[in-house]
Amino acid sequence: MDDRAGRARRSPIWRRPASWFASVERPVNVLALPSAPTVPELADAGVSRVSVGGGFAFAALGAVVEAARELQELGTYTFWEHTRLGSRSAKAAFTNAVCVNS
Repeated sequence: MDDRAGRARRSPIWRRPASWFASVERPVNVLALPSAPTVPELADAGVSRVSVGGGFAFAALGAVVEAARELQELGTYTFWEHTRLGSRSAKAAFTNAVCVNS
């Protein structure tokens, strides 16, 4: 096996030359992990779609764990300071929601 081909398959997609992205006939999608370039950098490289996989769900779960630990270990409620954005966003999302009964 050509060692260059093996390295290309193992290297992150965003390290490939822009000509590689231009040669692909389909949109290029990337699962961005913590070490990935920023969204604008990926877009400049020719990436069409960036996904974070379960990152948002795990971030939310991490916040739940931190709040529960605070309550259990310290008996305090400072986690409430972080709930305003989530509360407002949920209310805004469902204010004009249409419910369909099946």
